[in-house]
Amino acid sequence: ITLPGGFGSLDEVYEMAVTQQLKNFADPKESLQPLVVINYDGFYDGQIKNIETMIDKGFLNPECKNLIQVVGNA
Repeated sequence: ITLPGGFGSLDEVYEMAVTQQLKNFADPKESLQPLVVINYDGFYDGQIKNIETMIDKGFLNPECKNLIQVVGNA
């Protein structure tokens, strides 16, 4: 679970997403741990848009978007 934060939080989110991506490529049948981002007051809207842009430009496989679950305010 990731809350809004600074560079350290972003580093950890992307590091976990890469780890999940590599596990998924190695064994697509393996159950992946959920990576949840709490998008409090739209804090991560820019990062979500950045991921969508990477997919649109062909830098990320569209399935990679499923590695991160985004939830709004609780």
